Amino acid sequence: SLVRRAVVLLLHQPALAREAGDPADLRGLDQPGVDLLMEMLELLQENPQFNTGTLLEHWREHRYGPHLARLAQQEESLAPEEMAREFNDVLQRLKAQRIAREIEALCRKPSLEEADKRRLQALLAEKKKSD
Repeated sequence: SLVRRAVVLLLHQPALAREAGDPADLRGLDQPGVDLLMEMLELLQENPQFNTGTLLEHWREHRYGPHLARLAQQEESLAPEEMAREFNDVLQRLKAQRIAREIEALCRKPSLEEADKRRLQALLAEKKKSD
């Protein structure tokens, strides 16, 4: 999944979180692991000195710990600059999915209040900007 790929890339290159933007942009995305991804982004943005080891140590006692350790052991064949491009692409695709789902949910409502209409306009503008 895209979420898993983002987590793997962060494990291999934690510095990617610095350019990831606001983790809250992923809020509302209904995919397994999105909460972990958001938490990792927040942690790494607050602690830019973290490397793979400190990241794994942070989650060692957490329920995600063993899973993250396995993911970190996977070999990564991409060069650092390719990892950065792929990570940014993955995040953009995840954000696009969140926007599309929110637009869909608003369009399914039988009627929209003014706040919903403004939100829909903002989402459509955001979608157009990212296309």
